[in-house]
Amino acid sequence: MGQKRIGLAISRGKIAFKYQTLAVSDLDSAIGQILKICQQEKVGKIVVGLAKNKQQQAGFEAKKQMEFTAELEKKAKLPVVLENEFLTSREAERLLREQNISARKISQNIDSTAAQIILQSYLDREN
Repeated sequence: MGQKRIGLAISRGKIAFKYQTLAVSDLDSAIGQILKICQQEKVGKIVVGLAKNKQQQAGFEAKKQMEFTAELEKKAKLPVVLENEFLTSREAERLLREQNISARKISQNIDSTAAQIILQSYLDREN
């Protein structure tokens, strides 16, 4: 969850796939968009990336993410799980560069690719 964009990924089992990137104007509209997608895709659980530092401590961004997560869980009436997102944007950028994707395409795909990494990390631990 970023202040301007939220990357989304989805899974139907053991593999995470990029879904889309939402433009964020405010958190209420972002939650509304996410709820609509959850309904359309018949989502059973939501995994949200949580920003932690190298020492695995939650900082300022993480506190905002936890507030967002609490509101999302309340409105979605679905379980919401927090998953560490430390360095996932860097990893996403590295993966996209390895695919020889243009800088413009990288910036368009970095959030959903990071979301895919976060979701896959969760799925790998759970399965």
